[in-house]
Amino acid sequence: MSNWETTFVKLIKEICGEEGITLSSFDDWAFCLTKDGRRRFIYGYQFGLDAASASGVVKDKAAAAAFMEDAGIPCVPHFCVMSPAEPAFCTLDSGWRFLEEKLSEYGSVVVKDNLGTGGRSIYRASDMKELEKAANMIFATAQSLSVSPYLPLEDEYRVIMYGGEPELVFRKERPFVTGDGRSCVGELAARVAAAFGGREAAEIVGAAGAMSKKELLAVPEAGERVHLIWKHNLGQGAKPEVIDRGNIPTEVINLARKAAQLFGLKFCSVDVVSCGDRFMIMEINGGVMMENLANYSKDYFDIAKNLYRKAIRGMFTC
Repeated sequence: MSNWETTFVKLIKEICGEEGITLSSFDDWAFCLTKDGRRRFIYGYQFGLDAASASGVVKDKAAAAAFMEDAGIPCVPHFCVMSPAEPAFCTLDSGWRFLEEKLSEYGSVVVKDNLGTGGRSIYRASDMKELEKAANMIFATAQSLSVSPYLPLEDEYRVIMYGGEPELVFRKERPFVTGDGRSCVGELAARVAAAFGGREAAEIVGAAGAMSKKELLAVPEAGERVHLIWKHNLGQGAKPEVIDRGNIPTEVINLARKAAQLFGLKFCSVDVVSCGDRFMIMEINGGVMMENLANYSKDYFDIAKNLYRKAIRGMFTC
């Protein structure tokens, strides 16, 4: 499927048509919007409302985490490791030694493309063999990775910020099963899938299919909730749940505001996670992706469209 057929492009086309904006594209990824003789540009999911340097900093997960830590904003630490193929930035073995040190320090780590998006190229590793495999897979396509501690996260919230205020907050809900004290995770997942059917059944079956044999054969206690995936990414099996303003934890809003203010971002998304009684920022995105949200339901499609419309209107008033 070409990008021109994606939901994101459909949203942009519809908005521009309704707003009297002439739209042209290059390779269906870079867009030129023209209205009343003025040109504005969208590149990927970036709407040109923020400085390119600020957008570049937050795209770098390790750099963004370092600046947030320096500013006293609670965040999940990320550390950059350059590919061994970049000898100007590291020696052949220095990166591997650093990864080994972090694995020893945290016990279990998450490694990801330091500049990646969409939940791709993200791996969890609990021993050096797993870590080396994950790092090599990332370095096959990326110049750097970030390593962070694996944390038993409970919830992840995405906060879409516009003009310093939260416009939309949704929680990323991972598929799960609830133990009965007798059945293994695989059996529980099969029952839940049969009960739901359709889209939810496919999501559960897909999530269970990615689990190890050991995980599927585990028997959770009665009432124990077992998530079938550890990632909260919408493109990786989690589903969105838009939250009313009155039900959003105050700290989620406060952290998102602080992050947007720190980097001077007008239109961005901030991922806030909870771990026990702590809230932390996982990462910030200068490109605002709501395609998976829009695909989930007609109501969510309209929510995403209205927010993108606000951003596009803002492009022609700045």
